[in-house]
Amino acid sequence: MKGKLGWMALAALPFALQNCMNADPLANAPATGEIAKDRPVEIAFPGREGTVRQGTLNGDSIQYLEIDGKAVFQGDILLTPDPSAPPGLSKDASTGRSNLSYRWPNDVVYYNVSETMKDQYRVFDAIKAWEAKTYVRFVRWEYGNPNNHVTFADNGGTGCSSPVGMNPGQVFVNIGSGCNTASAIHEIGHTLGLWHEQCRRDQAKWITVNYGNIKMSARFNFATYAAQNEDGFDDLGMDFTSIMMYPSFIGDPAIAIDPSIAVMRKLDNSTWGASSVISSGDVRGVLRMYPSIWINLGSTPPAMDIGVGANGTGWMISTNATTGGGTIHRLSGTSWVNIPGGAVKLDVDPAGNAWVVTDAGRICSWNGTSWVGRERGRSFKDIGIGGDGTVWAISDEAITGGGKPYRWNGSDWVLMPGGGARISVDGNGMAWMVDVDGKVLRWNGSSWTPMPGLAKDIGCGPEGTVFMVSKYATAQNYTTMIWNGLDWTSVAGMASAVDIGPGGNPWVVGTDQGVYY
Repeated sequence: MKGKLGWMALAALPFALQNCMNADPLANAPATGEIAKDRPVEIAFPGREGTVRQGTLNGDSIQYLEIDGKAVFQGDILLTPDPSAPPGLSKDASTGRSNLSYRWPNDVVYYNVSETMKDQYRVFDAIKAWEAKTYVRFVRWEYGNPNNHVTFADNGGTGCSSPVGMNPGQVFVNIGSGCNTASAIHEIGHTLGLWHEQCRRDQAKWITVNYGNIKMSARFNFATYAAQNEDGFDDLGMDFTSIMMYPSFIGDPAIAIDPSIAVMRKLDNSTWGASSVISSGDVRGVLRMYPSIWINLGSTPPAMDIGVGANGTGWMISTNATTGGGTIHRLSGTSWVNIPGGAVKLDVDPAGNAWVVTDAGRICSWNGTSWVGRERGRSFKDIGIGGDGTVWAISDEAITGGGKPYRWNGSDWVLMPGGGARISVDGNGMAWMVDVDGKVLRWNGSSWTPMPGLAKDIGCGPEGTVFMVSKYATAQNYTTMIWNGLDWTSVAGMASAVDIGPGGNPWVVGTDQGVYY
């Protein structure tokens, strides 16, 4: 949002909240979090009390603090004026958001890091911690990626704050000088959609809040989410080892009147400290929001290659032999419809029409009723089409790295530098290529840039998302990985072929030769 809006007007607007196939992430999660005294309580403006204001969230009345022109809620939650914020879908609130519009699509959080931010390792270590326990993956945001993304920054102060779930456009996750890696893990928990654990709907079943030791201006921060009319869900019992749980003793003078006296206690009068790591309860909460379940599009007939257009049209080549290779099929609803002809490789143009490579090296494009030859006297072995319609292909002409690559100019093929075995094209017409040794190369407009990793197959989405199938595996079980802007990060599930549809959604041929997305 550009410019500033007076708080008298802001208080009348609804708020978008801004706060602090084969794998089992729970198997690697600790049963309890590590209790550590070195995780500070996450506060957006430490030591600042602010002024209590009234506003609306999802159409319901809430209280917040105004500090330096910002609306602060629950200590490290910043509320951003957003008149287009969607209404809440649920009124039972606790550890995570139930409103699906705040979930990150395809379990991918797009992010960047401010160049001026100090100690950036805190962010990267926190990202690694969440990726090690959940299906969520963090991908470096670039122009052309989905607009919704977070920017990790140092706000010039000591405080911490971040968005709760996905919010429109660019939002900031502030990791100030008073925040450590554990604080960053906590804030990313909010970014994924987790609330503070102590504010569960069933709070009274687990703890007592000593409001007598909490400043009047901060008391509403300990109300349950149900009491604050917010969307959410409960997950089992209160997790005292959650990274999202505030400790019993809070030293910030803007919250506690006497920091030597607990502001919260268990019902047996005992106290707890601050966890520095992700607990199994945290993992369950995130898995509930981001289960990363692959949808099976069917394995009849069994598939060997997959292609999907920028408009979402899916095609596949089966293992059933026919003249030209395997039989060709287009997805219609939930069924694969046979299209005449046979091929060994394919990709799909933005209009949803397939271009295929036959076992004789021919390239043919589907015009809606028949196949049109495009090989122009050459022989090819792979093809890739970008979201902008740019077509690249790998020929049978031997050269270091595999076959010579060509780019289609609309009427003929133009020879390009390098050599490869597999190719895919992003939304800007830039190709990613895998050579015969599995090395990954990215076309930068004039030459090939070597990229990390070794791949068996690679797929690019129209908005820039890139997935690969790792070269190394046992039998046909190849790991699926996503490019995060710096390196490859594994995702749940195994595959033998991959392509990317709209929204960065991967389509794969699974180990059972079924098609999944």
